[in-house]
Amino acid sequence: METVATFMPIRERLSREAFVEQYKFPFMVQQPEKAGTKKDDKFEFQTIQLTAEELEAATTRILPRDQPVYRLVKRGTNAFGGMINVGRAGNNDVVLDIHAISKFHAYFSMDISTGRCYLTDADSTNGSFINRSRLTPHNRYVLDNADIVSFAGTVELKFYKADGFWEMLSTVI
Repeated sequence: METVATFMPIRERLSREAFVEQYKFPFMVQQPEKAGTKKDDKFEFQTIQLTAEELEAATTRILPRDQPVYRLVKRGTNAFGGMINVGRAGNNDVVLDIHAISKFHAYFSMDISTGRCYLTDADSTNGSFINRSRLTPHNRYVLDNADIVSFAGTVELKFYKADGFWEMLSTVI
């Protein structure tokens, strides 16, 4: 599995333009689980005092290096032209082996002339979401850099075109 750390040395070696030329496809970066999302997590309130610099650092989203990265590319086993399939089954382009995700859950498509990327829910049982809004099955939705994509509401991934992914890598600790 590729992680954010996999791409750090590549970003340092390539300019933004060279990175975009080499990686013409979009990426999805799995987001860290939030505190309090597991049943056994304890939630406590605490008041702390921060300096202006500490507040800015605390509110800037910094992504850990070990977060999984998914390339949105077609695999040779995908028989559906023009779409990058997502689902639980092993023959999908992006395999998310999570019980709540349908075998064929959703798909991405690209408009080469405009550079736009779309997400379409394939009438999955538990739905697909962009920025926490549920998608209507079989309708195409445009994706922008840093949109939060979720399948079955189980895992959150941040969508990036190659240029946005290159920029995001500068925020990694």
